[in-house]
Amino acid sequence: MHVTCTRRVDMTRVELDEFHALEDLVYPDGFDGPPELEQVRWDDPEWDINVRDNDGLLVAHAGVLIRDALLDGSPVRIAGVAEVLTHPDHRRRGYGAAALREAARLMHGELLVAFALLVCPQAAIPFYASLGWVRFDGTMLAEVEGGMDAFASSAWMLLPVMTDSPRDSVLDLQGIPW
Repeated sequence: MHVTCTRRVDMTRVELDEFHALEDLVYPDGFDGPPELEQVRWDDPEWDINVRDNDGLLVAHAGVLIRDALLDGSPVRIAGVAEVLTHPDHRRRGYGAAALREAARLMHGELLVAFALLVCPQAAIPFYASLGWVRFDGTMLAEVEGGMDAFASSAWMLLPVMTDSPRDSVLDLQGIPW
């Protein structure tokens, strides 16, 4: 297994093509979330964590972005984790967990964020929980269709990075979700 972390702007055309091929393989029909989120515009990651198997095949990915948000009205620097993908033929072998562990290392060692946030389907909660993520049960505000609104529906998970994760607060993403 080989894990790399690259800023998206520095990825080569070949690396971007490999990422898009993995994304198409994981989501062959495009968006795979709840219908109420299908038309939501999502932000793109700034960093890409890529995991390759011993043959060099891209088998897992996680994207990371930074956001200056508001937590109960106070400024807080957080990370967002998005585009978590694992090749269907390579699941349950630790590749996705390796991508998320590298993302956590980046967020703690270089990005110095208070905590990280991701949205996931209900079925994925046990996977993320096994890696230290906890449910966010507060109110999430995000830009949806040009205005700020409560953004719920799916499972929001938090990972403590530099501070404890707030579990029952108002978190304003001050922009579109990821």
